[in-house]
Amino acid sequence: MGRISTEESYALSIEDVANTIANTGTEITYLAEGHIGSGKSTILKMLMAMSKFKDTHVGCYFDCTTKDMGDFLIPNLQSIGDDGIVRFAPNSELGLQYKKPVILMFDELGKAVPPIRRAANRVALERKIGEHTLPKGSIVFATTNLGAENIGDMLEAHSRDRYTPIRMRKSGCDEWLENYAIPNGLNPAVMGFAKETPEIFNSFEVVKDPKDNPYIFHPADPQRNAQGFLTLRGLERASWIVDKKHMLSDVALTAALRGTIGVAGSKALFSYVNMLGSLPSVEDIEKNPLGAIVPTNNMAAQSMIVYRALGGQLARSWIDNWFAYLDRLHPAMQGLFMQSVVATKANGGPEDFKYPKVIRICTSNATFREWCQTHNYAFTADKK
Repeated sequence: MGRISTEESYALSIEDVANTIANTGTEITYLAEGHIGSGKSTILKMLMAMSKFKDTHVGCYFDCTTKDMGDFLIPNLQSIGDDGIVRFAPNSELGLQYKKPVILMFDELGKAVPPIRRAANRVALERKIGEHTLPKGSIVFATTNLGAENIGDMLEAHSRDRYTPIRMRKSGCDEWLENYAIPNGLNPAVMGFAKETPEIFNSFEVVKDPKDNPYIFHPADPQRNAQGFLTLRGLERASWIVDKKHMLSDVALTAALRGTIGVAGSKALFSYVNMLGSLPSVEDIEKNPLGAIVPTNNMAAQSMIVYRALGGQLARSWIDNWFAYLDRLHPAMQGLFMQSVVATKANGGPEDFKYPKVIRICTSNATFREWCQTHNYAFTADKK
């Protein structure tokens, strides 16, 4: 392992990046710089999910990699007046037609062609698009990959000076599971693999030799980068593939996973996919909680069962039976479930839970309250 760089030590989580933009983005235009596939493109979605913007702003996404100057402003020939002056009409993706504040995201600014980059610079500095001005209260921000990744994301100094760059770090394992994987119902095999393989969340900057981490993108390993590597974006796609594994041959499943998360990642994940067959079904736990299979010596498999419950498969009709089954799992897995249930969202209060469906089911149930009283250790089990 290498030493953490100064830039990495000041890097923010994606939640902190979104919160910073939300609270100061009307005056400052931020440039969120982060690793390839780390979720930068989801920042706009996170902002629009905030209650303060839901009814007041319109989210506008502008993909800089697919645009040329004609996609930013085009001559409106019908507007030529007696003075002979041609006026330009802005792209509807920039949001001026809404007549209300927008949250405008310039995604992949570092890969934009020079004309688009220069046009975005003026929006960043003046909130103007041609002769049009964005409504008061609008937020503009941009994203780009790290220049150190050597994939073409370098802004000229005069362009960079118009933004306030902030470094976004890769999510850690628990952050990714709690804030993204579980709420979005990713496949339990993918979540179990992630939990047991924390090195997939490492930055290449702390991995001196690419051979020390065969999973992730590394600028010093062009062959791997060309063949495929694992990113958080890739993990989500891998989850979609595993969800359809019953429709694929083993060869097709392996080929699809190799193309999605690389050779090393696909090999490792495949063993977790095979574990799915050894897990008790939801129906088994619901109908026979004391007799359903418990993978006694396999913590990864037990964690997959817990993630499956947190992901939305738990129902009020069989909550009592779930706790009877949970009582048979390892104390660390009981702690994983309980701490996940009572965890609050980032920047939220006690009432703002990460998994509202699960907490609603649990807190209205007498068995849950009794279970909490008799299993106090569950809240600290994973810290022992």
